[in-house]
Amino acid sequence: MHGSARPRRHRAKQVLIWLAGTLVALLVMGWWATLPASPPDFYDPPEQIPAEPGRIVRIEPITQGVPAGAHGWRFLYTTTRQDGAPAVASAVLLAPDGGAASRPLIAWAHGTTGIARGCAPSLMADPFAGTPAVDGLMQKGWALVATDYVGMGTPGNHAYLVGEDAARAVLDSIRAATSHPEWQLSGDTVVWGHSQGGHSALWSGIAAPTYAPDMKLRGVVAMAPASDLLGLTRENGASGFGKLISGYV
Repeated sequence: MHGSARPRRHRAKQVLIWLAGTLVALLVMGWWATLPASPPDFYDPPEQIPAEPGRIVRIEPITQGVPAGAHGWRFLYTTTRQDGAPAVASAVLLAPDGGAASRPLIAWAHGTTGIARGCAPSLMADPFAGTPAVDGLMQKGWALVATDYVGMGTPGNHAYLVGEDAARAVLDSIRAATSHPEWQLSGDTVVWGHSQGGHSALWSGIAAPTYAPDMKLRGVVAMAPASDLLGLTRENGASGFGKLISGYV
């Protein structure tokens, strides 16, 4: 009896080990399948970058998602993290065709698209798919700049819902865009954001007087901002989306 029980226990142990190994392998495969594609080399900052925040370090034209009657670019620019450490972020810009001498600027702050490198909206097939009223903005003769924040296209950890960090990425995208002579921007800017981007927009308004006191920030529009983070987590913590966002935070 004892002799036959030991082989059965041994086989059961082997089965459990095999099942555990299979489960781990499936989890790793599932995790690997959800990882975004690595950004192209364009998003790797050069070794030498300007020390001043809000400077363009690389730029190239784009056509994907650009509406008729407009031109588009993506670019890397310098910024700083909330602790003052230098960083590089990516962004896209749209400007209508024509020879306007001075265009107002809308700075769009996007909602949640992920937190890993490769989740940047500028890497999507249509970088402007989540940006409302793009055609209307171009018809009015306004320009649009949209940051990816730090760490979603460029290297570095993305500081999800860290207000000061997001604000600096937004404000420095404005500085970079208005410094480029070809884009003919007046500097008059409104920051507009949704959800995570609404949070970023509110923080941009808070941070601008001290971080960018010379900026001509004319207003802030925050659509469904993630403003009460503790309440938001408590209210949505039981849902799948709430657990995901809590994990991001």
